[in-house]
Amino acid sequence: MNWLKVWMEKVKRHGRFKIKNILVFTFIIVVCILTSTIIMMSSKFFREVMTNNLIESAQGNLIKSIEMLEIKLQDTYQISYGISNNQRLKDILTEQKDSLDMRVQDQNEVRTIILSYCRLVDYIYSVNVFKNGYNNASNRFQFDKLEDTIGFGVSDYQIFEEYFSNQDNVFYTYKEGMYYNKYYNPFLDIPTISSVRPISDIDQGEIGFVNINVRADYLFRHISNLGKKYNSRIYILDKDGNTLFYNHPKGVQDEFNASSFSKEILRKKSGWMNFNSEGKDYIIVFNSVGSIGWMVTDIIPYNEIMSDFNKVRTKIITFSIIVSLLVIVLYLLISSSIVRPLNAVAKSFRRMQKGDLSVTAEGSMLAEVDELSEDFNKMVKTINNLLEEIKVANSKEREAELKALQVQINPHFLYNTLDVIYWMTDSKEIASITNNLARFFRLSLSSGKNIISAEEELEQVKVYLNIQNIRFKNKFVYIEEVDPEVLGYPMLKLILQPLVENALLHGLKYLKHGGVIKLCCKIDNGNLEFKVEDNGTGVDLERINYILEGHEAHNGYGIKNVNERIKLKYGNQYGLFYSNNEECGTSVKMIIPAINSSDKNGNVN
Repeated sequence: MNWLKVWMEKVKRHGRFKIKNILVFTFIIVVCILTSTIIMMSSKFFREVMTNNLIESAQGNLIKSIEMLEIKLQDTYQISYGISNNQRLKDILTEQKDSLDMRVQDQNEVRTIILSYCRLVDYIYSVNVFKNGYNNASNRFQFDKLEDTIGFGVSDYQIFEEYFSNQDNVFYTYKEGMYYNKYYNPFLDIPTISSVRPISDIDQGEIGFVNINVRADYLFRHISNLGKKYNSRIYILDKDGNTLFYNHPKGVQDEFNASSFSKEILRKKSGWMNFNSEGKDYIIVFNSVGSIGWMVTDIIPYNEIMSDFNKVRTKIITFSIIVSLLVIVLYLLISSSIVRPLNAVAKSFRRMQKGDLSVTAEGSMLAEVDELSEDFNKMVKTINNLLEEIKVANSKEREAELKALQVQINPHFLYNTLDVIYWMTDSKEIASITNNLARFFRLSLSSGKNIISAEEELEQVKVYLNIQNIRFKNKFVYIEEVDPEVLGYPMLKLILQPLVENALLHGLKYLKHGGVIKLCCKIDNGNLEFKVEDNGTGVDLERINYILEGHEAHNGYGIKNVNERIKLKYGNQYGLFYSNNEECGTSVKMIIPAINSSDKNGNVN
């Protein structure tokens, strides 16, 4: 896999690839791999199928040809049986006739009898009846040994006896009393299969033999024809592995040594086997001729099988290549239909990057691309909305800063004036009011800072309520429950005092005495929580929320300004939350983040 890593590194160094190129390149590789795999698997499959079919077909044809051979052997047996049991023939063999004319007459009569049994069988070329003591000179067919016989008639038993006693001749038993032997007839120049059967008389016993000579090429014609299709070699072997017949053309030497495979097939009797001779592969299909014990073998060259297979494989490869090319063309069309809308979306992205926020991506028939286009259009719309919100937020923030600056500027002037009044008056009550008012404006000014500590913000609330308590002649009581940990945290200034002021002026408006304003401070879930409660008449929560949402420009300015400043500074999840108490009065909760005191600007981390 090192080559793959090297290739990937080159890809990274030389840049990017287009999706279409990657898809097409990958698909072509996959198609080539699949096509090669299919060709190999189908080739293997068809080779096995064709080989198996050939073997089955060869075995079937071999069995049919053996059946035909069995019929011919049975016919020969029936002919020999008929001749050997012909009573007139037996009479002729037992009669003693000295006259030459009478012998010639007997010879003609025997010939007529023999021909009546076998004239319709084309593979029989001679039938001879051998009689002991018969004068050979009286036979029209003159021969000295059985291998030279040709014709139909009676012959001298001595010739047959010499042939039968020859140890080189091998006889094969076929049913009762009938034997087969192979020899070569030099007169006709053909291989011959000879059958021998005794002729018996009830009174005299064995009186002669009938010999039927059969042309081997005619007898084994159906078997020999098996080799024509695949140029195979047909061997007929006896039970000892000796070759009785093979279908080589005349003058062609036998290229196989039958002993190299005869033992195996003689042991198995029927079936097939692989065979290699001089580097060439063959398939041998074999079966036995059960009635006589011969073995018929069909040796098929494997390259002949492969010639048919190569034709099939060529067709498979051609078909696979054509289908693969069609699939690739179809894939190119499909990939183009996929990549085209993706390119359109990418083009829309590039236009948006250049600042064109009016661009929109067109939909597609492809669900994924259509979703991508919709998401792109939603993103552009969201960006436009966010830009508009930022523009509005910046405008509101500048307006709030200006108003806060006005609040700072006015107390600066008032602070200096009140300080002069404080030193000029002799009244303790006026002096207290003036002193508290000066402290209030000093805290409001805060050296120009917009972020102060929670402790300073709480002190400003106390100073404000001291002044109001003098004004309303102790009409209310102020209760403060503050967690000491809260005091050091930074926060926006002037956001608690408007809440207390709202509770005093609106919540306790109709109370003549007994008013209570309670301020609680604590840390909860990483936030600073300030809660201002009063025991007044309560508020219209729907209207309060309406004001906090910024729908009334001239009413509730104090709490609306506080709520907007908190959201602009800390986020929309923070701000003011109003509720009415169960018994009486109003409760407003202010939540801001507990920011690290080291951040002098009070920014959210």
